[in-house]
Amino acid sequence: MKNILSKNNDGSIDIMDRYGFTEYTVAKNENGIVARLANQLYEYENFFTERLKDVLMNYFDVPSDTYAYNLTRHKTAFSEGTMSLDDFEEFDEEIIDDIVKYIKDNI
Repeated sequence: MKNILSKNNDGSIDIMDRYGFTEYTVAKNENGIVARLANQLYEYENFFTERLKDVLMNYFDVPSDTYAYNLTRHKTAFSEGTMSLDDFEEFDEEIIDDIVKYIKDNI
């Protein structure tokens, strides 16, 4: 699910085409059904992103003392006996953000 909306610094919302180019801009104080739908969809996109992030942060227990790691080498290094703690990257909020982006881009 790629974002089809982008909020600008001035409060306006750009409606994007499938290539990520602005197709239409809804002004900050614009009225009408397109403006209302754009605002509602923008809020939904943000809610979905934040909710997905919260679910993943809780699943991987990132904010507490439980640790989840990403193996940065091929797993055959285990059988070679060359694996060390340096070959693991601890999950943090940035990794969760990357996962959320990947999921949204591939839904």
